[in-house]
Amino acid sequence: MNGKTILIPAAVLIILFFAFSQPQNPVKGPYCGDGACNGDETGSSCPADCGSCKIGYCGDGICGDGENCSSCPEDCGACIRPVAICGDGVCNGDESCSSCPSDCGSCQPSGYCGDGTCSDGENCSSCPADCGRPKECKLVMFHNSVGPMCIEMLDYMDSIEGEFPGLLFEQHLTSESGYDSLLSRWKSANPQSLGVSDDYSYLPITFINGRAYSGFNNWVKTRLHADLEGVCG
Repeated sequence: MNGKTILIPAAVLIILFFAFSQPQNPVKGPYCGDGACNGDETGSSCPADCGSCKIGYCGDGICGDGENCSSCPEDCGACIRPVAICGDGVCNGDESCSSCPSDCGSCQPSGYCGDGTCSDGENCSSCPADCGRPKECKLVMFHNSVGPMCIEMLDYMDSIEGEFPGLLFEQHLTSESGYDSLLSRWKSANPQSLGVSDDYSYLPITFINGRAYSGFNNWVKTRLHADLEGVCG
């Protein structure tokens, strides 16, 4: 073996050594694992860069459980307005009491008690829902002869005044012919002095011995009665 024969294999080995010992060129362009979700990478093809795929979320293109046209129109599409069919038992669409009473019920007449408007013919006594409750009550007492007021009526007046503060009392005299005259009006169950004015102002009446009125005689107890009525204010 001569010297040339030995040098050729040695040269080959040296070339191979340097060729494989040099660093490899890096991969150019985006690739899975470069820390950026780009190109055609997705959560399915490259979770390392794009993260794991979300399952069942609004915007995934699938109308999944719990999603509907109202909660996720992106996946489920816009809601379609139901078709109004008069007679299906559902008042929807452009149906109304006028166009479809079978579904929506009969229309209420205008100006009825409960429509929220105090209309003509309504007042706080006939329709408190619209016109408000009476601000005060009136105790109207009728009798066909005058005299001391019975103790039972006075006790009733005391008790009813506690239930209706600011109660207005009226005393009327009714004749056999039906004529009704107002004797007095007052605002306390315990009036102190006699009086009645032409304009029916609230004048008290005098007591005798703490119970009877002065100037009236021979009241008929069995024919005396009282009624409460609302006074709109």
